[in-house]
Amino acid sequence: MAVMSLKLWGVIAAVLIALLVNISPWVATAPGDSHDGRNAGAWGLAARSLIEDPLGSSMGGVRPNGTAYANHPPGIVVATAITTVLTGGHPIGLRLPAILASTAALVFLGVLLIRSGFGEIPTAAAIAIAGTTPMFLTYGAMLDTPMIAFPFLIGLLLVGLELRRGRAIPYWSLVLIGLATALASWQASLAVLLVSLSVVVGLRSDRRRGVLSAISMCVGAAVGVAMTVGWAIWAYGDLKALRAAFSMRTGEAPDFMWTQRYVMSEMFGWLLVAIVGCGVAAAFARRRHRLTMSIVLATVAIWSLWMRHGAAIHDYWPYFGVAAIAVSVAVVIELLSDALARFAPRLRPMGFGVLVIAVALLGGSALYSPSKSQKGIEHGIAAGRLTETIERADAPTQIVFYTDLTTIAGSLWADWTTRGTSKDILPNDLKALSRTDPDAVVLSEFFFPLELYGIADSDVIANDGAYYLLRARAFAGLD
Repeated sequence: MAVMSLKLWGVIAAVLIALLVNISPWVATAPGDSHDGRNAGAWGLAARSLIEDPLGSSMGGVRPNGTAYANHPPGIVVATAITTVLTGGHPIGLRLPAILASTAALVFLGVLLIRSGFGEIPTAAAIAIAGTTPMFLTYGAMLDTPMIAFPFLIGLLLVGLELRRGRAIPYWSLVLIGLATALASWQASLAVLLVSLSVVVGLRSDRRRGVLSAISMCVGAAVGVAMTVGWAIWAYGDLKALRAAFSMRTGEAPDFMWTQRYVMSEMFGWLLVAIVGCGVAAAFARRRHRLTMSIVLATVAIWSLWMRHGAAIHDYWPYFGVAAIAVSVAVVIELLSDALARFAPRLRPMGFGVLVIAVALLGGSALYSPSKSQKGIEHGIAAGRLTETIERADAPTQIVFYTDLTTIAGSLWADWTTRGTSKDILPNDLKALSRTDPDAVVLSEFFFPLELYGIADSDVIANDGAYYLLRARAFAGLD
């Protein structure tokens, strides 16, 4: 069995260092006003419930304030509970599961590419380029199911490859692989089905073993899905909420195309999108790596098109596309290397030099020119720091402050930090609050000086960046 060289391990280490450098401004801070903060708060609250009251919280399906949330497989809740305990409740524990998952994904990716027959150079370039895409650098440490499930996707691709080559993997192991994958994310369950189909189609030497192997993985995934559904019923009391969530995610999505264009241009880059196109064409023309490429692209495409509402409002929805970038880069470099070896062998050293420069430029550009999404995370950190200054609540149902940050529905990131409840309030209702509870704390975001809003400095409790903690009386003069 092929193994990775020390050079490849060095490339993986370099990519991880780049990721850690990129997330260093927020990795150890309290969750803030962003995708990263909202997800960290949501899963952090679930983990807290699991730790403090396993049965009463339906294993984390019911948050400390009594609201239920069990729309996703529970693997992420268990993982977050473990890191929360290990870090003593420090905010870094909310990012640790994703960081560990990203590390495992890079290692599995290296093994997958080597086992697929790629040389050391295409494999190293693929890991370096895919691992320094804005998508990976921005969201590789964000606590959400795509990031937690990413190593399961790569592992599935590797298992499928080995099965298609005739390697006998115990059926019970395949059941466990399917089970663990299904408990990681819904999207990963889809990948189990696609990998299973590839085994049935691709393993021609022993059809019976191929079919039984595919069934084993699907049985494990089916059990995982059943466990998730059972967990949702335990948390919600019935399946209405889960059905409503699926209905919403597959419903109207007017911003779908805009978000996809943003993802292609900002989170991956049009150059890498073009390389994916070339990689697909080369893979099918040369009859190599077709199934691996097809599974990754089909998983991303089917999930995005089916759950189009989710894909319209989450720029990290096609996160699995990082794997498509890696495989495509390896395929294209392999093709170019073979062409040089055949038609211009003397140019191969020059080609290697050009490749090194290209990899350095692509990786460096992502580090030195952060994505808009990353800038949004960094901007929202200020709100997280402000919530750390608020006195902790005595009960999770206690309203510790109000927020009129209408850009984000719900401030679970603040609930996690304050151990209380933050209540959204419409700007039009702030004047009424100023009369009924003038000393209530309100978190607001202002992009212009406060005097333009008629707010006195004496009503400011604290300030960080564009975010302010104010007394409700500050809004008494609103029109």
